[in-house]
Amino acid sequence: MVHCPTCAAPMRFDIPTQRCVCGHCMNSFDPQQLNDNISEDAKTENCFETFVYSCPNCGAELMTTDKNDAVGFCPYCGGASMIYDKMRKEWLPESIIPFKITKEDCKKAYVREVRRHPFVSRKFRNPKLIEGFRGIYMPYWDYEEHVKGECAVKADGEEKYVGHNDYVTDHYEARFDADAVISGFSHDASVSFDDHLSEKLAPYDHSGKQPFHPAYLDGFYAESGDSDARNYTELADSTLSDYLEDELALELEKQTENSRMTLDMEESTLPRKVKVCERGMYPVWFMSYRRGKKITYAAVNGQTGKVAADLPLSPLRILLAALGIGAALFGLILLFMQLLPSIKGKTMLGISIAVSLFGVYVLQHSLLQSVGNAVRNEKIFWPKSLRNPDFNIGNLSLTAIGAFALTIVGVIAYTSDSSYEHFWGTVGGIAAIIGAVFLVWKSLNQSSYLGRLKVMQIKSESKLRQAIVSDSKRFLKINTFIKLALFILIALGVGLFLLDLPKLSVYYIYCVVISAGLFAYSAVEIAFQAKLGERELPQFKKKGALYDEN
Repeated sequence: MVHCPTCAAPMRFDIPTQRCVCGHCMNSFDPQQLNDNISEDAKTENCFETFVYSCPNCGAELMTTDKNDAVGFCPYCGGASMIYDKMRKEWLPESIIPFKITKEDCKKAYVREVRRHPFVSRKFRNPKLIEGFRGIYMPYWDYEEHVKGECAVKADGEEKYVGHNDYVTDHYEARFDADAVISGFSHDASVSFDDHLSEKLAPYDHSGKQPFHPAYLDGFYAESGDSDARNYTELADSTLSDYLEDELALELEKQTENSRMTLDMEESTLPRKVKVCERGMYPVWFMSYRRGKKITYAAVNGQTGKVAADLPLSPLRILLAALGIGAALFGLILLFMQLLPSIKGKTMLGISIAVSLFGVYVLQHSLLQSVGNAVRNEKIFWPKSLRNPDFNIGNLSLTAIGAFALTIVGVIAYTSDSSYEHFWGTVGGIAAIIGAVFLVWKSLNQSSYLGRLKVMQIKSESKLRQAIVSDSKRFLKINTFIKLALFILIALGVGLFLLDLPKLSVYYIYCVVISAGLFAYSAVEIAFQAKLGERELPQFKKKGALYDEN
């Protein structure tokens, strides 16, 4: 711990003022102007001395510059306490990004994030829970990509219309000598801090870096770096290559006065090499919620306020919402039946088929959103060419919603010949077919993405990401079977819809059958997704550790 130059009392780093404040004489100082208390021998060894606390249950370790600053519980497994281990020499980082977000601002950002997810239980907004946020400096590797030598870049200009249904595309090839450095990518260097969280917190603003000084650690905890920088070289190369591609495209657009350039990186020659430029400490507000043998995490970027949280869905909330939507749809159908007496059981069967097709699409979209967000950095599942608005991972596709509405309107028009002219009944039938076929096509397209999980060999060190992929592979077998059974019910329903049966009760009974199939499919999907944010209790360096259940 750095002591006050005036009275020698312990100091704490104050986030709002970005200065170290003495709790005794209330003087404040610029951290960079204080004596760092690091011996010359330690500087020569590129290390500094710190007090280390370790968890007897999972093996996680936290560092602090104050021996008296005891750690009440383990943030990684929720164990009752962490035990003082010893004073130890740790590597000396080259830089540090100080905390800019206070704990109060951190809690507000987290609550805003939870409120964005209506199907997350209110227990994740419990004031006692969010009071558990603690400031931890996480170790990070900073990477640079060096481009040096003769480069040959091929690119295509924007397609231009020249008339008579003819288009022209200009092709370019630029040759030049380069000596440039692309920076801006960092990755955590801690095995304890899950990659799934750290990548969601990125990026940090590197302009806020300061030369490392132990005074910034006063009042906070820190993690030791125990992950090899080579583990993330491939990810760094991929990310920095995207940065490089964007910069080259902008430069070529200026040189050629073309509004949009598309680079062909596979055909281009760029002598580049990724290097680790330095080690740094970045601020994170960290919280855990333990329930039995499961644990969930929440983290807030201590510089930008960006939130990354495991937020398991509440099956009860989803079920209540589904029942509410179902009741609203049923009421809407009854209203149509009162307004349009020609609407009979056949119409309700057609509407049930449309709802089932759209329901499959919505459920698969939700599954893709949950799993896809977890593995978006895995190139097999989420290649760059698919990161476009058409896939629309954040929101439901407007074209699918339009197809659902078209199918409903088409079914009503087709089955109400007594109220409408025959021509419009035929048009309605065609519209219903187009809408239904489009929904089936969208569902099959989604299935092709889910099929990627079956062959995925995940490279990430993230325990949660590995668990999600492993669980998803097992779940897809059940999912595929139930979905196939539901599509068979839908196909039989279509056949029944095309028949003119004298007994309308047959149509009503089959509506119940299809609804039961959709409900079963929904229940399985909900049960799976409700567990996605829950992790097994971690176990890091300590073999044979027993978890503390207190």
